[in-house]
Amino acid sequence: MRVFFTVTVATIFLIFAPLLSPSEIVTVEGPNYSFDFPEGWKSVDSYNRSSDQWDLSFTNRSNTAFINIVVFPEAQFKSAEDTYRYVKDSLKAEGEGAPFSYSGLDSYIADLTLISREKQKRGYFVFINGRHFDYAILSFTDISLYKKNIDEMLSAIDSFSTEAAGRLEPGPISQFYYPYRKKVQDKGRDHASDGSNFLAANINIGGDTYRFYFDRRELEATQVLVEREARILSTYRAGTTLAVSAWKRFYRMIYRDNYHRFDGFSEEITEKRMAKGESKEQVTEELVEWIQSFKYSRTDTISDLLSPLSTAATASGDCDSRSLLMVILSRHIGSDAVLLVSSRYSHSATGLDLPIDGARIQYGKKSYLYAEMTEKVKIGMVPQSMSDPSGWIVVDF
Repeated sequence: MRVFFTVTVATIFLIFAPLLSPSEIVTVEGPNYSFDFPEGWKSVDSYNRSSDQWDLSFTNRSNTAFINIVVFPEAQFKSAEDTYRYVKDSLKAEGEGAPFSYSGLDSYIADLTLISREKQKRGYFVFINGRHFDYAILSFTDISLYKKNIDEMLSAIDSFSTEAAGRLEPGPISQFYYPYRKKVQDKGRDHASDGSNFLAANINIGGDTYRFYFDRRELEATQVLVEREARILSTYRAGTTLAVSAWKRFYRMIYRDNYHRFDGFSEEITEKRMAKGESKEQVTEELVEWIQSFKYSRTDTISDLLSPLSTAATASGDCDSRSLLMVILSRHIGSDAVLLVSSRYSHSATGLDLPIDGARIQYGKKSYLYAEMTEKVKIGMVPQSMSDPSGWIVVDF
């Protein structure tokens, strides 16, 4: 059993400077798009010579997988499928595609092969008709390296977003696999009679029971992303600076994919709790107690991590999945939070921005209260065996 300690008067600070600042997200202000590429991806300078720097190209660490982003004026094409057909014909590519919706925008995805520099290439191409611009995202690799590079290519596409708000919505690949709808839990309730696709969950918070319905297909989609990102993470050599950055991106991608899937869930719970006169701090403490009551479980996959949505739906998970869930719910109720991870301790926790005495972690200009998610202890109590600040990494979102 872990030994926890805290203080009642003086606050213990686990003080350290961030090991690394959050990895730079590539943002192009004119056509308003951004990417959060896998660590080690870099710009292809020989391609990026357009005067406006809107059309860009990037490659992976081994220079064997590429992404080109091409921006068109909004009026050039009537639909994303028209953009797809224009690009496909221009490249003399072969393959099939399908329409989908990306955050309400008309979009199209295709698996295409083409000849470039006398070599056969294969990849996924995504076309999005935006509000002011249209986008063509072209990912490709030598066909002999397709299986090796497909995870990175899909992840790179999935890191794309239009407008700043899109960075908290599932990416294009994720939305293709499972159509993204805000407040999916509420809509699931309306359609729970559809059959076995919905998982009913009774959630007890603050002595009250809430009933939510989770779409099993959505749970599967969030887990597919977790496993894909874990496979990518496993390719980085442990202990290196790049691996630490890749670890942070791993959690960023999961956070982004899950964040707005909790809209209906968090709104209903927090509105009802606050309608009872509870403060934000009280609601936060009740959420911590709820997550601490979960069954400890692991997935025994390469990720060994349940998506936050599956963690909430099944009331189970390990330290990583529960801590990430708490960060998401905290942000939803307007309270700042960070994820605390440690390879030395093989553990994760949540850092909460609450005016409560206890063990804190200094990060930037803020100090975050340590919150354990896998044992029923008060917020602010840190395991004595894990109190060395050099053993922790802060993941900010």
